[in-house]
Amino acid sequence: MSRREWLAAATAAITPRLWNQPVPLGRSDLRVTPLGVGCEEVRDARIISRAVERGINYFHCFKPLNGGDGNLAEVGRWIRPYRDRVVLSTGSAARTAEAFHNDLDAHLRLLGTDTIDLWYLSSRQKPEHLPAEVLEAARSARRAGKIRAVGVTTHSFTQLQPFLITIADIIDAAMITCNFSTWSGPAEILNGYPEGDQYKPVKQARSAGLGIVAMKPMLGGLGFVAKERKTWAGRLTPEQRKEALAAALRWVVANPGVDTAPVCVKSMEELDANIAALGTAPGQSDRQILAMTLQDIGPYYCRMCNQCEGTCRRQLPVADMMRYLLYHDGYNDQARARAAWHLMPGRIQAIRCQDCSTCTVICPSGVRVQEQITRAQTILA
Repeated sequence: MSRREWLAAATAAITPRLWNQPVPLGRSDLRVTPLGVGCEEVRDARIISRAVERGINYFHCFKPLNGGDGNLAEVGRWIRPYRDRVVLSTGSAARTAEAFHNDLDAHLRLLGTDTIDLWYLSSRQKPEHLPAEVLEAARSARRAGKIRAVGVTTHSFTQLQPFLITIADIIDAAMITCNFSTWSGPAEILNGYPEGDQYKPVKQARSAGLGIVAMKPMLGGLGFVAKERKTWAGRLTPEQRKEALAAALRWVVANPGVDTAPVCVKSMEELDANIAALGTAPGQSDRQILAMTLQDIGPYYCRMCNQCEGTCRRQLPVADMMRYLLYHDGYNDQARARAAWHLMPGRIQAIRCQDCSTCTVICPSGVRVQEQITRAQTILA
């Protein structure tokens, strides 16, 4: 089955659900709306109040990767009048118990709340990224009432999932990459899970009681292709791009394999556009625009399947570097991209793909890896 045929079959099989009707988040006692709000770039209190008024109850916010407190204090203040009506999530990448407790206390203080509903152990790609002392710290914080549930954020869910099931007493949810381009292959979305080996971990995790939160549901707003490489710009008009974003949102929110999708919003207009998009059920026009979009973005958008891991002859962390480029091109967050880049060892930062005559990394989705990594090395190093 081709990607175009899959998109037609998968989108046709989606059964609409109410975007503002709360559903259980895994085994936790939390109930979240299928549409959530990513608050990292919220600068207007009216966005929070409008979202709550329209029935959205899941609000997700993180500190900036490059340091500082971001807008946590403002978001906490704006959410406070509705605190008993919302599910508030945040987290940190702390790898020691001491750092965990320090980060948690700092977030509680900044957000002005006694309890964080869902605390993420973020950036966990391998089991060793979840050390016993951090898991015990999470248990302790939950017993103390500082957090209600614990999640992980990961770009390597397939590799991490078996370990998550073994620590089911502490991990309630996982935030994983999920959008219309990453859940590909022969699929039956009506049943909530694509078929094939790549998606068995999702089905197994949900069967074990793990909630699933969509990461990157809008593919960075479809703005991640460098301007000089937008050969498809003439095919996707501004209006078609809006249609593609609306279709992408309908796809992920309607997908019963996902509990909630926190979509980053920067303005009232974006929030209203998201809500308006969900007033329409997925249909034939969605199938067409998503197929067109998938064809156009294919060479540039990393699906984060991690099948490239270990295939670079110079041991470059290809998936990570592609993600940093996404921060730069897709999210227009140059500071975050450069901060992440400079966390890599100096030896890795110094390597240049242009020095290799041939590339040993072959992407199964057809991404032009060497071209993209070369661009990342040029603009982020």
